[in-house]
Amino acid sequence: MSTDHKTTSLELYIRILFYHIRYSTEQETGPFDITSQQGRLLEIIIEGLACGKAITRKYLEKTMFIKGSSVTSLLNALEKKGFIKRNVSDDDARALNITVTRKGEQTMEQIRILFAEQEERILAGMTGEEVALFHKFLDRACKNVGIDLK
Repeated sequence: MSTDHKTTSLELYIRILFYHIRYSTEQETGPFDITSQQGRLLEIIIEGLACGKAITRKYLEKTMFIKGSSVTSLLNALEKKGFIKRNVSDDDARALNITVTRKGEQTMEQIRILFAEQEERILAGMTGEEVALFHKFLDRACKNVGIDLK
């Protein structure tokens, strides 16, 4: 396979980078008994709670870009492993209150370090200007496929 940027499709770069990030992150989060997707969901829950947001399944679907059944599966796994607790809301029996356990908070501290290290590896060798351009291009690519991260 040629590594000449003129002959290698962007799709191939994106696919290879995606699979590398996913595989390496799974390897790094494994010792914490959490998958990268569970870690991402836990991070969204912690950040949402810190901002005073109501953490609903719909909110998690929207921020994770996944279907409700997948959110439920991830929440079940996080609860089973002791990272979160779910209780029925006093105001609405259909709603759940999600709280993050001390184990969840401690694990997320470690996972955030892994995520930051992953980002550092990806951006290594880029100037500040190149990082800003890369960010701009990724943002545009996301918007092109209907994902608005802001």
